[in-house]
Amino acid sequence: MSVYDIFFVFGKPGSYVLDCPKRCIKHNIPSDLSARLSQHQGTQILSLALDCNDNCFFVVKNQDGRRNWYISAGAQRAYPSLQEFINKSKTAGRDITSFRATFGTQGNDYIAANSSTGAWRTWNASARLNGQMQNFAAKNVRAMAMGMNGAYVILYTDATFYYACSNNYPTLSKLLENTMRGELVFVAMNPYRRDEYFVVLANSQVHIKASAVLERHVETVLADYPSLEVITSTVVKRNTEVSSTSGLPPQARRKEFLRAIGASVGNGIVGAGISAIFGACTVM
Repeated sequence: MSVYDIFFVFGKPGSYVLDCPKRCIKHNIPSDLSARLSQHQGTQILSLALDCNDNCFFVVKNQDGRRNWYISAGAQRAYPSLQEFINKSKTAGRDITSFRATFGTQGNDYIAANSSTGAWRTWNASARLNGQMQNFAAKNVRAMAMGMNGAYVILYTDATFYYACSNNYPTLSKLLENTMRGELVFVAMNPYRRDEYFVVLANSQVHIKASAVLERHVETVLADYPSLEVITSTVVKRNTEVSSTSGLPPQARRKEFLRAIGASVGNGIVGAGISAIFGACTVM
């Protein structure tokens, strides 16, 4: 199994979706969304945005390579700016199945980007995040995550990534600091609980920090893939008690890479407390 086939999203507290080639686990999500995803069983989830009110947007790839997308009626009402972005993109002849989207904490904040054209839109995003998207508008987004108080991670198809999450997701921030270009495959943040996340790395490691029940469930599901190493918060805690240093040697840390490519974005790492709020921001 390729690590690129794994997808995860946090929904409202106690709900999540874990998608991998053998199984798609849909825990405590609305029945209509579960049914729609089940219609595409055996396919791959490319994007799924899910909020605390069960509003959703998703893109899936079928076994024959065709893609389908869906936005719930609730999401159309709760995110009118997103619906407008979709409508304008359709009018311009752009492929909605190339969209990637994620919802934030407030119930109407989001990031949406066309992974093939670079077009993007945000709502209620921090000034830093909007600046990040603007500075790299020519790049195509592979994955993105929004968290509490303006926290975010943006992963591009050229394997670069930028983040601001140290205040509310310190463990994730430390993990990303020690991750180099090309190593990050996927990331999700829980927008409703501090320092909870799901990360997939190219070395077949899956890092999850969440409730004990969720962590055990993920471990059980991913045990079907012997090549994967699942690292939970229990493992992180034990390793921290044994040694205060990270496993990566200093010369391999993220800072070296950032010095080489990140001058234009101030090393790409800022405090998540910067939360000057914009309205809709769009690049078509």
